[in-house]
Amino acid sequence: MIRKVHAPSLQARITILTVAVTTSLVGALLLVQLNNVVELWLNSSLGVAEIAGQQVKTLLLLRLQERTPPSGRGGAERRQAWVNIVKNDGNLTLLLETTMAQSRSIIEISITGENGNVIASSNPMRPGTLMVRRPSVRSLISTNPLQRITRVLTRGQDFELTIPLGVEGEARPLFTIQTLVSWVLLREDLVPAMRRVALWGMAAVLASIVLAYVSSRLVVRNIGRLDAVIDRISSGEAGKLADETTGAAREFAVIESKLSILGHRFRGAVEGATELRNNVKKLLDHLEEAILLFDPAGRLILAGGAAARILRLPVDAATGRLMTEIFPTNTLLGSFLREACVLDKGVQEQRIGRLLVTVELIPASPDHAARMALVRIRDAAGPQQLESQLQLSARLDAMHRLIGSVAHEVKNPLNSIAVRLDYLQSWAATASPEAEEEVQVIVEEVNRLDRVVRNFLDFTRPVELVRERLDMVALSREVAELVQPDAERRGVSIRFDSARPSVPVCGDPDLLKEAIMNVVTNGIEAMPSGGELDIAVSEADMQCRITIRDTGPGIPAGQREKVFELYFSTKAKGSGLGLPMAYRALQLHGGSIDLASEPGKGTSFHLKLPVMESEGIA
Repeated sequence: MIRKVHAPSLQARITILTVAVTTSLVGALLLVQLNNVVELWLNSSLGVAEIAGQQVKTLLLLRLQERTPPSGRGGAERRQAWVNIVKNDGNLTLLLETTMAQSRSIIEISITGENGNVIASSNPMRPGTLMVRRPSVRSLISTNPLQRITRVLTRGQDFELTIPLGVEGEARPLFTIQTLVSWVLLREDLVPAMRRVALWGMAAVLASIVLAYVSSRLVVRNIGRLDAVIDRISSGEAGKLADETTGAAREFAVIESKLSILGHRFRGAVEGATELRNNVKKLLDHLEEAILLFDPAGRLILAGGAAARILRLPVDAATGRLMTEIFPTNTLLGSFLREACVLDKGVQEQRIGRLLVTVELIPASPDHAARMALVRIRDAAGPQQLESQLQLSARLDAMHRLIGSVAHEVKNPLNSIAVRLDYLQSWAATASPEAEEEVQVIVEEVNRLDRVVRNFLDFTRPVELVRERLDMVALSREVAELVQPDAERRGVSIRFDSARPSVPVCGDPDLLKEAIMNVVTNGIEAMPSGGELDIAVSEADMQCRITIRDTGPGIPAGQREKVFELYFSTKAKGSGLGLPMAYRALQLHGGSIDLASEPGKGTSFHLKLPVMESEGIA
């Protein structure tokens, strides 16, 4: 399995880069400083060796001048005489030891003859041996700095400085003065100084790391501020930026100020586009015809209006699909749309079955080479149905007014009869006890008729709705809590469930509460031996749905169409007003109520109300 490697953060990269650059500079300076220290010590050692060598040379010349060999000898004998003078001079060895002791780095001074044999030396073991050649101090100084430092720090040989010495009458040098500089002593003198330089270099590197981290933090913090500004712009909080630009560097403050201006403009543009899109969507949803917009490739990019109702088309699932997939060419509508788009010609209200179809071709480019298709579809039976509904509504309204007038005319005589019966009942109580029973029966029937007329007037009286924003989840839960005690006494268990925390509607709280209460009470009364009553609230297709299901005996098929009729009841003592009042309340709110019942298993009532829209169309 290949694991994705994440790139280091900006702060880490800045820190690494700064430390790398600083370390490189400090390392280079450290090497230069170390080279300077080594070169300084080598030059100092060279100077000391030269001084010591010159002192020995001067003293040796003085000794040779004091003991000049006899004249008249040949060249070889004369040179051997000079060598013997030096070899036999006991004070010269003491002089070499004294000169060597004056310098800490010099460990040996020797004088050799022309054949390389040691004649005199500060080291008693050297005379009579062949001189061992060592690397020259001058050659060490002349090497490159890296080699010089490496040879000094690593274990190596001692270094020498040689000075030739000739005598009068000889063409070539007769003696060689060799001064040995100790590598060990030189290293002991150099290492402390080099260590100090190295410590200062490490301190500089550590300081550079800290400085790089702090500086990268400052840079990243300002970049983080810019990132936060952009996040606030994208989340619509651009208005808070102006007060938050203080405290940043001047350059970043300028950038934040400009981003704030851009954020205000961006927010305005987004709000305008969102508002326009919402308004277009709501406008399309309120249209009675289906609106479909296809791009030049034939894919659905916009659908609204009555598309879901007229075409049985799931808008969300259809968006992005091809026209031929939504409307196959083997259907009348699909063949018509394909022909209209292929011929590149618009069509006005062509009747396809029960549908009236209009196709408009809209240019999608300045050269009109590509066109989008705007399809408008409406149900041809819609206007006739609307006219029929309006006529039916007018007739029902007239009937309600007539019935209300008749009810008023009936109620007035009933009031007079009730008054006369009270007088007659009081007279019969004293004058004719036998007639009192008959009068009581008449009184009860008149009262029952008065209740019927009064309920009928209440049902037909126009209701003035007091609309406000309601949460149907909370309202339904409140009804469930109100009927809970009575339900427990009857052995009915109430269960409440909601798929959403709230479902907003616009309506009259008292009227809707009474409607739900009537349906719930009807369900409880339908289970005299106890049972279960479920109340469920959900939202789908911009509708609030309240389902009230009982486990009673159910409603016979022949009575299901009558349960919403006035004064019809399946119970012996029912008034026949609860369900009709609920039906009327939902109708007044633009909703509906229906039922589904299965004998022996119970009945379910489905209450539907339009969900309240969050915003109106601007």
